Amino acid sequence: MSFMIWVLALLNFVLLGVIFFLYKSLRNNSSLVARRRRVDKLKDYLSKHLSEGVNINVLRKTILDSGWPVEIVEQSLRELGY
Repeated sequence: MSFMIWVLALLNFVLLGVIFFLYKSLRNNSSLVARRRRVDKLKDYLSKHLSEGVNINVLRKTILDSGWPVEIVEQSLRELGY
């Protein structure tokens, strides 16, 4: 009887670990999707203003001053061909 209780406790512990792992991985995936959408919106914003003739240096400084990381802004500009 005591052995059965230990086995059930161990299975319960393993099940909780699996649930926690799945929860963390799903949460990470959703944050990656949200980040990708934000980067896509940034690229849309950049392409819109660059096609209107806004100076690239002014636009870059404005976006960096608003809090965007430098590497994301530079990557977006490279993907747009600037």
